[in-house]
Amino acid sequence: MIVPRILVVDDEAIIASAIQQDLRFNGFPDVDVAWNGKQAVEKTDIFHPDIILMDINLNSSIDGIETAKIIQGRNQVPVIFISGNSDSATMMRMKGMQKIGYLHKPLDMKKLIEMISQSVPGKGRRSR
Repeated sequence: MIVPRILVVDDEAIIASAIQQDLRFNGFPDVDVAWNGKQAVEKTDIFHPDIILMDINLNSSIDGIETAKIIQGRNQVPVIFISGNSDSATMMRMKGMQKIGYLHKPLDMKKLIEMISQSVPGKGRRSR
């Protein structure tokens, strides 16, 4: 099985850590966490994730959509966006981005794992 590196970006530490633990429990051992946009950009350069799980509403100078745009301008990393918000303006801002999908909070871990598993590219990934 190909196992991707996953970066979880969420400004709520408890939620980010819970997602990280759930993913590890479900067979994804390479999961790192960032709590704001700046840290997500820095960790992407160091950790080289295959997939990013990005909260849209980050309490930082840049939100999740802007953070994803910065990251994708440097590295072609697909993103799964998460949020409790699905207004049309937010959805339009995601248009044209390399995204796997969008999930509402609270997360359905089964859907998240299915989304990750179906989108793992084979190029240069680590096998378990």
